[in-house]
This record gives sequence, C-alpha cells and structure tokens, in this order.
Amino acid sequence: MKKKGKAIVAGLLGAGLLCISGVSCLMPLIPEPEVTYQDGTYSGTGQGMMGELRVEVTIANGQMTKIVLKEHNETSGKYQKAEKSVIEMILQQQTTEVDAVSGATETSDGIKQAVEDALQQAAK
Repeated sequence: MKKKGKAIVAGLLGAGLLCISGVSCLMPLIPEPEVTYQDGTYSGTGQGMMGELRVEVTIANGQMTKIVLKEHNETSGKYQKAEKSVIEMILQQQTTEVDAVSGATETSDGIKQAVEDALQQAAK
C-alpha cells in the first residue's frame, strides 16, 4: 500500500508539473494587448546623465511619427549619438524597448523614459 500511495503522489506531482510547464509554454502565444494612441503632440520627461531631459512625441494615425529632443543638459558629442540612434530605433520599431547607445547609456535611457512618459499621456 505504501508503494501504491507513493506512486500516486509521484504521478500527481508529475501531472501538476506538466500542467504548469504546458501553461508557461503557452504564455508567449497569448498576445499582449495592443496600446492605441491618440493623434497629437505630447511632451515627456526622463532622467539623463546630466539631469532631466524633455522630448516631444508626435502621434499620427496611432503611430509615433516624430520624436524631438527639446531640452537637456547632456554632454555635447555623446547625446547626439543617443539622440539619433535611439530615436531612430524607437520610430522604426514603435517601442521604447530598444538598445541603449554604448557610451551614452544614461542619455539613451533618459530619452526612452521621456518617450514613455509622453506615450502614457497619448494612450487611449
């Protein structure tokens, strides 16, 4: 009887693990809800290496079409790399989940934060 009880418990544990792993395997298949944005121009702020920076994000037809770095105190030469590359990637991929620019990580992150701040205002 003891062997049978252990076998049942082991079987239940195995079945439970299969259920958990099956659900976790399906999780990537469940799409995240798509956020839609109201058309307009929105300002957002983020924290760069040398303090706060501000961007303006233009939304047209629910998509980001333009991002402009309006105000900052970042080091000349470094912020331009981040500004050009990060903004270009955000616009191409329509997400702030893009790579930071090496050597300008904090500026890159600040730009992404500022865009995210503006997008929160634009969310429907």
